[in-house]
Amino acid sequence: MVFPILMTLLFGVMQIAMIAETMFALNDAANSAARAASVGKSAQLAAAYVIGRTVGLNGYGYYGGVSTADSTVNSKRPIGIPGTIGSASQRKIKIVECTVRYFFKPMFMKTAVIPLAASARAMKNELPEGVE
Repeated sequence: MVFPILMTLLFGVMQIAMIAETMFALNDAANSAARAASVGKSAQLAAAYVIGRTVGLNGYGYYGGVSTADSTVNSKRPIGIPGTIGSASQRKIKIVECTVRYFFKPMFMKTAVIPLAASARAMKNELPEGVE
């Protein structure tokens, strides 16, 4: 009588662990894609490399792709931090945001049905203005 309940709990915990592992890999892929896009490289190739190198992730589902979006943020320059130049005036920081999408395939299913996504941001210009 207890066996079906135990098996359901066991498989539920295993499924949650597989989803958590997938989310860790997606976060790593999003960070790599954002970093690659911030230095002018291909975000798609960087994310595909991370997902391809992750152990077992390709067997879980379908890789959905990478999207990038550029934006600017107003920021105050900190005073007194090494490497900064100028006063505390505002400046615009260029940011690239990468989103990695993935369709997760649960255990005992033939198709990937659970959409997962992770996103990360990186600054395009990491050095303060005036520093080369």
